[in-house]
Amino acid sequence: MHIQQRDIFLALVLGFFLQSCAQAPGQQLDLLIPSATSDAGSETPSPTSVPLTIDALMKSCPTRQQIDFIDSQTEIIFLGDPTERVLTCFSADGSKDLTLLEKNVYNTFLVMQEISFDLPLPWTELDLFDWFSQAVNGVVFDPDAQFSRCCDESRRILVQTQFLLAAQTELWLDSYHGGAGVNSLLGMLIHEARHAEGYPHLCTTVAGNDIDLEEMGAWAVEYYLDLWISDHVHSDFFTEYYRELAHANAHLILDRRFCEGEPPFP
Repeated sequence: MHIQQRDIFLALVLGFFLQSCAQAPGQQLDLLIPSATSDAGSETPSPTSVPLTIDALMKSCPTRQQIDFIDSQTEIIFLGDPTERVLTCFSADGSKDLTLLEKNVYNTFLVMQEISFDLPLPWTELDLFDWFSQAVNGVVFDPDAQFSRCCDESRRILVQTQFLLAAQTELWLDSYHGGAGVNSLLGMLIHEARHAEGYPHLCTTVAGNDIDLEEMGAWAVEYYLDLWISDHVHSDFFTEYYRELAHANAHLILDRRFCEGEPPFP
């Protein structure tokens, strides 16, 4: 499914549910808060303790150690970057020199690592990040790609960046974009990684749809990820508001992305 179509699809449901929401307190995580400017001669500041929430993570810069670990597990290539003229994270601050897109990509992989569920995901016994890093060999961000897809000859997901919301906002959910934000990148990566495991869209009546939920294809893993975020997250990483939006998006996927009758919705 094309990136622009996916973001419009997410915005339709998320925009409907937008409302004010107070940030819930959570666990503590050392995160680097990006500075407006960088002085290469200055000492690296100590990390600032902030609540472990999705909003706090997305506003922070990944540490150098976190970036190196992600790079050791999955190859990330930027062939072009619509945000390359402006850096949002800096090596001098304990991170690396990163653009908005690069920061959001690494933070999305940190989200994969930080999400903890009280039940295993229905399609794998592995944690989300471990499953993803085994399913594909990496991700290539290419503004010249015709559309996002899985996969190239090296088993890497190709991401078309021209309309990618992760190149436009650092917010997980952004009201300016109809409620969708960097969250759409996570859904797309999980979706395409499932294709890499041998699950194409098999619906013969609607192109791009799966047959049913039990097939456990690309749309099913997106559905279950949203449902698990809604109902099975361990901590306050996601607020109740974000969980409600994930539940609504799961319902929309179930309603529109399968050929045969709608399965019972939990």
